[in-house]
Formats: sequence, C-alpha cells, structure tokens
Amino acid sequence: MKNLFIFIILIVFTQSTLGQEKIHDAVIVGGGLAGLSSAYYLNNENVLVLEKNEATGGRIIDGQWKGFHYPKGTEYMGEPDGLLKKLINRLGLELITVPPPTDGISYKNKIYSKDKINDFLPNEEVKKQFMQLQRKFEMLDKATEDIVWGNQPLGEYAYLDNMSVKEWLDKQNIHPLIQQYINIENLGLFGANNAELSILYNINEMAYDIPDPEDYLESEVYSFPNGMIELSEALQQQMKGDIELGAEVIDIKKRSNNLIETTYRQKGTTKTVLSKSIIVTTPAPIAHKLLKNELSSKAMNNLARIDYGQYFTVNIFTSERWLSEAWTISNLDNFFTSIYDVTRMQTPVGHNGESIISAYIPALSAKDKDFIYQTDDEVMKKTTQELEQFFPGFSKSVLGCDIQRFKYAYPVFGKGYYHILQTLRTDPSTNGPIFLAGDYMQFAVVDGAIYSAHTAAKKVKKYLKSID
Repeated sequence: MKNLFIFIILIVFTQSTLGQEKIHDAVIVGGGLAGLSSAYYLNNENVLVLEKNEATGGRIIDGQWKGFHYPKGTEYMGEPDGLLKKLINRLGLELITVPPPTDGISYKNKIYSKDKINDFLPNEEVKKQFMQLQRKFEMLDKATEDIVWGNQPLGEYAYLDNMSVKEWLDKQNIHPLIQQYINIENLGLFGANNAELSILYNINEMAYDIPDPEDYLESEVYSFPNGMIELSEALQQQMKGDIELGAEVIDIKKRSNNLIETTYRQKGTTKTVLSKSIIVTTPAPIAHKLLKNELSSKAMNNLARIDYGQYFTVNIFTSERWLSEAWTISNLDNFFTSIYDVTRMQTPVGHNGESIISAYIPALSAKDKDFIYQTDDEVMKKTTQELEQFFPGFSKSVLGCDIQRFKYAYPVFGKGYYHILQTLRTDPSTNGPIFLAGDYMQFAVVDGAIYSAHTAAKKVKKYLKSID
C-alpha cells in the first residue's frame, strides 16, 4: 500500500508539473540588432531570445587582431537621430566620428580624394551635373522622408515607388559615369544594383553619399571606439530576458488557445517553448519558411516577394599601412566595391605599422545566389591582385585574412516596396500573436532595424494587455 501511495503521488506531481509549463510573454527569433532591440524595448516582460549562431549581433559582428578591432559586417552609421540617438544615449555609449577625409573614389586604378574627389569625372560640365544631382536628392529626401519611414502616405510621390534608380537616372539624362558611381554605392550599401532598387528608397542614401569636394574636412560617418559591435553588446547587457545561443528555430505553430509553440534545435536536442506572443526578426525568406502555415496568404505572398543581396567582407592583416588618402574608397571598376582603412580610428595620425584593410565584395546583382560560394582562396586571390594595382608590393605585406559571408546581407527595396510594407505592417495575421521585425520591415540601415524593433515591441505590449 505504501508503494502504491508513493506511485500515485508521483503521477499527480508529474501531471501538475507538466501542466505548469513555463509560458513566456514573448519569444524573439533572431539575436541580431532587431532581435536584441526588441528584447530591450520589452524589458518589463518575460522574454526569451533564440539565436541560431553562437554569438548575437547578426551583421554587426567583429574580430580582433593584435589589439585591433575589425568589423566583419556593418562598418558604420550616419549621424544618429530619433530612436537610434535616444537608444545610444540610454545605453551610455561613446559615439565617435571617423576622422576626415572619409571618402575617396577610385577609377581605372587611380584614387581621388579630398577636394579632388570628383576629378574622376571627365569634365567640369559633368562635375556640375553631379553636384546638381546631389542637391536634387537632398530636396527630394526632405519631401519623402516621412513616406519612407511610414509616417505619411505616398501621395504625389507614388510614381517614385514604381520607378527603379536606373529608370529615374536615365530620365534625368545623368552621365553614365555618375550612374556607375551610384550603382557601385548601391551594390556596396544594399547588395543590389540600380535596376533592382526603387528610387523612393534610394533618395535618402544618395543625398548622403554623393561627396562634396568642399566638405572633405567634415565627417558624417559615426561608430564607437571598438566599432559597431559595441551597440549589440550593450543591448545584450541591458536586456533582462534570457538568450539561448546555438538555438535554431525549426517550427512555429499557433495553438488553439492562441499560445505560440516554438520548436528549436540546440546541440543536437530538439526543444519546445511556449509564449503568448512571438517576434520573428530573421531575414524575410527564413520568416516565410518558419511561418508557412501561420500567416495569411496575402502576408505570405508579400514576404515571398522580398529578395536579398549577398556579399563578402575580407579583412586583410598587413605588416604596414597602405590606405591613408581616405577612410573608405568607392571602387568603380574593381572586384570589390569599397575598401576601408579599418585602423584609422584606432591609431595615431601618421601610423605606418601593422594595419588592417577591409574590402566589401557584393555580387553585381541581387539575383546572383551563387556568388558567396566562391572559395576563400578565389576571393583572396582576386582581392589581393586588385589591391596590388593600387599599392605595388601589397601582396608581400599580407600576414593573414578573415573572410565573412552573408547569404542574406540586405533586403532589396525594389519597385513597389511601399505596398509590401503596408501589407506586412497592417495584415491581421502579423499583428498578434505573431509579429515581424527586421530592417526589411522599415529600411535597410541600422536605424531601420531599431525602428522596426521599437514598433514590434509596442504592438506586443498592446497585444499582451488585450489578452490579460
């Protein structure tokens, strides 16, 4: 009888324990900038972040070599304002500017910088058109900024959302070499070319990126003492929820009681967690796969329309410093779209010793999905050969390298993207208990990831109140 009594007690205890399975207020899929920011803005809730990699940060990841920090992904940001500025201040981070001159342009293996930066253009007439274009972009930026950030309807600017950058530039009769410069900038910034991007979502960046020779002593490029990694590290330190690393989400299901069941693999073990809500911050193609049975057909169709560009970053460690004309050089006719003097902010003026030079290498089209499958040897060989054209003797100074691949580098904000965003933001199936965040939900820049996270967190809080 005694053994039977103990057996009954164990059954009751086991059933009671199973019935009290922990339920999180929110599960966040993805520990990149959008995921960490979502968790930060939900600090008063019981949150769990699931990140498939062994480190958080997403595209904001870095490495170290001989005391230098180097970015493997996002290098910098423009001058922070709005939500991003508030967040940086709240996190207590030290914001620094990259020492000028920041910009340079190379064409036919010659580097142009400082007040001669526009000398790559053939004559004064084309240079004048270049500066007129920059002013036009600035005026259009002021007129469309609230539209791009979702605070105003398209109105009279609807035509811009349905026109590619190339179509718009052709209509303006912009010189081919200027168009080539803008194309290279877009490949480096967004992993997509002029024909693939909507001019509406390109105006802001081009207003910022076209250099003015008279302003070469000014810097509009910002980071932190140890690089952009400080932002993701600070967010992780400040959040109160839990983070599971090496946790690859494989399935998301909405139960009949509106609880979300999230299944993930971690170190060979399959685990399941329950939550009242979920924010999916993965790239759109992964979100599409995970949510295949949980969103409306309309939302799924729009998620499927979002393409991504790919790119490599190649950080090359050298015995001496080679790049000093500017912090970054945009390359109009090379394998890489840009190179960076990584150690510029970490060394004194005139430093000529051991250094790091970084190259950004995207495909020529976002449609090229095989680009990142080149071997390390192939990538390094091409990169080194072309740097040798700028800097004779460069290859002999190479001490090593670090190559990083991004399969889902940047969402392509193509023609008609405004309507994709409107659908994904307003569709009932993405407004509880499932929510979406990430730069594809706002704009493919650091600010976009933060803004989308803030929006998703507000929606989650509202939803949780409605079900309590």
